[in-house]
Formats: sequence, structure tokens, C-alpha cells
Amino acid sequence: MISQPALLKSKFLSLFLSFPLVFSSGNDDKLHYELDLLSEAAGEGLDKRLARLEISHPVVAGNDNSLAREIELLLLAGRSDRALELLRSHHFHAFLPD
Repeated sequence: MISQPALLKSKFLSLFLSFPLVFSSGNDDKLHYELDLLSEAAGEGLDKRLARLEISHPVVAGNDNSLAREIELLLLAGRSDRALELLRSHHFHAFLPD
């Protein structure tokens, strides 16, 4: 049986994801990463999540985390050639804590 908080979280995420998301600036690359995290938590399908990232690829490519999500989904979808192409064409920045 699903606990009440888990059920509420699931229903909230499903409702949230059912509305079109309008990005205020049209190019907020980090929002794509965060939306994909929410989509995954809500159980949204891989194909739908990947399509959302691919449609916005020029923006997604501006954020290492967003692009890594797109590459991960491409690999899970069996599209390793495209994933490798993206890996070879992007310079990822290492995060080094202070």
C-alpha cells in the first residue's frame, strides 16, 4: 500500500507535469534538468522525457547537467551513436569544491 505522503507527491507531480511548462526566458538551461528530475520521479516514460530534451537541445546543451540527462536517456533508449556524438562534441566542466 502506498503511504499518504507518497500518494500526494505522486498526484502532485502528475498534475504538475500535465500542464505545459513555459520558460520565462525561453533559454533557462537548468530548468530542463530540474524538470527531467521531476518527470522521472513522477514515473513519466523515457520516450516523452527524451523528446522534451531533444526538442530543446540547443538550450539543453548549455548546461552540463541537462546535457548529461539527455545523453543518459539516449543510452537507455539504445541510441548510443547519438549519445557518443554529443559526448565528443561537448566540453564538460569539472566541479571542484573549495
